[in-house]
Amino acid sequence: MVLFIIMEDPDVLEGFEADPKRYVASFILTPRRHYFLLDEYQYVRSLERKLELRYGSFKNVKFIVTGSSSWN
Repeated sequence: MVLFIIMEDPDVLEGFEADPKRYVASFILTPRRHYFLLDEYQYVRSLERKLELRYGSFKNVKFIVTGSSSWN
């Protein structure tokens, strides 16, 4: 399954920042591999830390992160 998530959407950003693990888990309905394409990721506060935590939490999940601005 491939999911395209745009982080500049305020509702998406709020849900992800409130509890990133729960937000990602809400899309995982099968044991198959899931790909999350996270666009405009520069809007996420503490983005590197949140991505690191999510990457290690799910066995069959891969993240592809894009953004239009520098992270620093």
